[in-house]
Amino acid sequence: MKIRDWSELASADPTAVAGLLTEIKRDITSTSDPLEKALLLLGEETCHSLLGQIAEARQSVSQARQIAPEDNRFFEMHADFHEARLYSTEDRFDEALDRFDAMLAKYRQDLNEPENRYVYEEIQYRRGIALERTERYREALTLLREAESFELTSEDRSDLYCHIGHCHHRLREDELALPYFLKARDLGLSKNWTPSFHYDLGYVYYRLRNYPEAKQEFTICEDQITSGLPAPPAAQVYQMLAYVAQALGQRPESERYSAMVRPS
Repeated sequence: MKIRDWSELASADPTAVAGLLTEIKRDITSTSDPLEKALLLLGEETCHSLLGQIAEARQSVSQARQIAPEDNRFFEMHADFHEARLYSTEDRFDEALDRFDAMLAKYRQDLNEPENRYVYEEIQYRRGIALERTERYREALTLLREAESFELTSEDRSDLYCHIGHCHHRLREDELALPYFLKARDLGLSKNWTPSFHYDLGYVYYRLRNYPEAKQEFTICEDQITSGLPAPPAAQVYQMLAYVAQALGQRPESERYSAMVRPS
């Protein structure tokens, strides 16, 4: 038995997620099967989580646990996963790692079964991201590299390449970071990465002394700042543009951007 892969909703429009949430709530009220109802409540949790409704998401998992058949290992494994993922959603990555690690121990045999492979892959992918977010980049790379062999959507694969590129960049392995960033860009950037991607790629180009490409990426960041879109701190972007302009021998531009770092 494999439940619906609710993670496909990650890239959905909030209106679409809200619409699906309404459908799930209707299905919950129309079914009398406790296991089916409990699994639908886990889908409800996913929708609430994506909509930023964390309290409601946790309530959905709690309700699911209350009505699920006792000692149903299939349900328990998925409920544990949803709770662990919620910690990641709240940026409580150390707690998420503890939960995911506990799952690997508790469900070791279950996760070795082919029908549960997708759960194992989700756990490993999310463990890798959590390790990256806690700046344990070398450990994160081991898991993220493993995830390259997983069956992923185009958007998830693009995100994966961004995560790998970011880890290499933070480890000052820019020669290794660059191809991953470029592959991510070729696949199309998700909304999760657009704000920081161009800054990271620009910094990679800068450290590799490819100053024209670096300037292009940092200029995109500047456009995001002036348009009001989410972007890295303006002072950081202008500082890097000043450095790049200086490296290109563009002294007036460098001085202009330097002045913008600390406007009077």
